[in-house]
Amino acid sequence: MDSYIYCFVFSISMTSFLRDDIGYLNSRQYAMSLIRYPNGSYKTNDVDFVSFENERLLIGECKQFVKGKNEIWFDNTKINMLKLLGKKIEQTSRKIFLTGTDSYDLTRPTDILWQTTLDDVLRGGTPYQTCGGNIIIQKEDMIPITREAFSELGNRLLKNPWKSITFDYLP
Repeated sequence: MDSYIYCFVFSISMTSFLRDDIGYLNSRQYAMSLIRYPNGSYKTNDVDFVSFENERLLIGECKQFVKGKNEIWFDNTKINMLKLLGKKIEQTSRKIFLTGTDSYDLTRPTDILWQTTLDDVLRGGTPYQTCGGNIIIQKEDMIPITREAFSELGNRLLKNPWKSITFDYLP
């Protein structure tokens, strides 16, 4: 009987989780298709994460490293959108993160991601290449950090005032 109850609860939990993922995908498809170019392609774009507290915003774009190259590509439309957000929102009220991962499956607290900020890229602190307006960042030019430490960093940034971000104190 206990194993039946466990399987039933597990089944409900997994079904709810899968429904949320499918709902998210449907929501993204719906939103992305709202505004189109005359040729039918999507004219909308998305931001991977936004977190806010105390009148501060953390905005982020997450990419998976290209297999065998250890680089991430940010298309020019995405970069131009993030640049515009950066110009319109005071630098003392926002941070725009660019993050990379070896796999989107790496979601444990101890898994490593690599990150930088758009401001650091634009002022030349993080080296990058361009190709057709796209920005390419190498993994070795980004700062490795655990997901748990990135979460702690985000929470500290949202709770405490800042003038500019430095990575000297990162765990």
